Amino acid sequence: MSLKARRTIIVNLVSLAVFVYPFAIYYLIGTIDPLWFGAVLIALVTLRLGPMLRQGFNGVALLLFAVVFLGLLRWTGNDFVLRLYPTIISLVLLGVFGFSLIRPPSMIEKIAVQMGMERDTSSIAYTRAVTMIWCGFFAFNTCVSAGITIRGSMTAWTLYNGLLSYMLIGMIFGAEYIYRQYYFRRQDIQNRVG
Repeated sequence: MSLKARRTIIVNLVSLAVFVYPFAIYYLIGTIDPLWFGAVLIALVTLRLGPMLRQGFNGVALLLFAVVFLGLLRWTGNDFVLRLYPTIISLVLLGVFGFSLIRPPSMIEKIAVQMGMERDTSSIAYTRAVTMIWCGFFAFNTCVSAGITIRGSMTAWTLYNGLLSYMLIGMIFGAEYIYRQYYFRRQDIQNRVG
């Protein structure tokens, strides 16, 4: 099996585990120490961010996050810290995507270039606008996830973070893909972005 195939399998398994995470918390939190959930979560994040760590992503920041997160779990000993995870991730993504708008290229432009996009005025403007849309989503998701974590029931938290937020992500991807085809056809640019 090639290295690329193994990486794809690992990425898919980690993505599945992250998707299942809210349901695991919901069903198993009374039987498993929150510290173990946290350790598994940190391992999943490390696996998921592994390629970025090799490409210059700050591994010290990830290590610091892991130590603080696990320390909070050990100190509090309850599931509230575990339930903050989706909020923290959305907040971090908002920061990363937002910072890329201040210091271009935008995050979506970086991704699109890796996928073969040719840089020109139209494609750069488009990817910047899409990055702004994702910033809006991450801001919304941070607020909703935090609100449900603080005030909502465990059932509402599981439903939103394990299902509804992923449905919203899928809807944004789908709508963006459809609009992208229209936009670049209208701009008479073929295959500029994925």
